[in-house]
Amino acid sequence: MGLIADLRKRLSGRTASAESDPVSQPAPQENPMFPLWQTMADGFRMLREAGYAKPTMSPPAAEAEITAWEQETGIRMDEDLRNWFLLANGFEFRTTASLYAIGAFGSVSDWTEYQDAVSCVVGSYIGDGSLLVLDREGHFCKLDHAFGLEPCSFKTFLTDWVLEYLEEDLGEAGFDVDMTSEEMKKRY
Repeated sequence: MGLIADLRKRLSGRTASAESDPVSQPAPQENPMFPLWQTMADGFRMLREAGYAKPTMSPPAAEAEITAWEQETGIRMDEDLRNWFLLANGFEFRTTASLYAIGAFGSVSDWTEYQDAVSCVVGSYIGDGSLLVLDREGHFCKLDHAFGLEPCSFKTFLTDWVLEYLEEDLGEAGFDVDMTSEEMKKRY
């Protein structure tokens, strides 16, 4: 059974209040990032039900908040990332990956050689100080010790990094999930 089917099967019939579980709030299904958001939201919920303190996902950002940030910085945010923020204004998934809320974006002060290329830090991954950043044109990139500044689509980051570790954690928690990274890439 695939990851999505398994998640939906296990969650069918379960309800949670929107106040205690932001990912239970309705999301616009016409958003192109909705399938990835739904998979992560379901997986995050399953892990929390299994006793994990993390992962967490924040409620969506308002369109006006995104637009205000873009106007203030003069940078048009990457479309996939922009669509993601309309579904969730950040998430935290152990030390594997964190996406900051729009108001919490930071600078690359510890990476002085990249200050001219990077507009802001939007998250972190790996847990060793590697960062998720937007370049000066608003493109999503990874910034790490081994490869430096590496352009990467946000959707690819979610499928190659977050969903891979989500599947691993769900398996460790006793859930029967079986979807390879290649299957995930084809689906999204």
